[in-house]
Amino acid sequence: GKFTGANSIEVDLNDGGTEKVEFDNAIIATGSSTRLVPGTSLSENVVTYEKQIMTKELPGSIIIAGAGAIGMEFAYVLKNYGVDVTIVEGLPSLVPNEDATIVKNFERAFKKRGIKFSTGVFFQGVEQNNDGVKVTLVDGKTFEADLLLVAVGRGPVTANLGYEEAGITIDRGFVITNERLHTGVGNIYA
Repeated sequence: GKFTGANSIEVDLNDGGTEKVEFDNAIIATGSSTRLVPGTSLSENVVTYEKQIMTKELPGSIIIAGAGAIGMEFAYVLKNYGVDVTIVEGLPSLVPNEDATIVKNFERAFKKRGIKFSTGVFFQGVEQNNDGVKVTLVDGKTFEADLLLVAVGRGPVTANLGYEEAGITIDRGFVITNERLHTGVGNIYA
């Protein structure tokens, strides 16, 4: 559905038509989706962690974009299965939201295990071919692997749902609410 006002949404029907639905109260709960690295699109060689966790085949080598919890878990597990792992993180360190002592210990442990990583430089682009992927960073450094696993976090599902048209404030895709989760519009909460 899509908001058409402070008390109405337009719902897509199975027959291709739409129906306007009036409401007294609404709760926005549209969820989140995997974020992609700018300039990438999903393919056979560029996958999200949701797809990788369901696969039965292991790549010979993998580049993991993102060194947060999900990227680190996949790096550890895949290395244990014998996959050649390289982590690329644009922020200055692995697990960049953690305490400096934890970061240091992670980096030391991953080096000891043979997990390669590059931090502090962001993606510039990804080239795909039949053999895998080639990742280029903004400093010109490149990495090649069979697969690119995108694990840079999740983002809100809010685009093209009529929030702005209904007067709901959005900031970088997030619905803004007060301490009681009210959006400031009618009886719409999130």
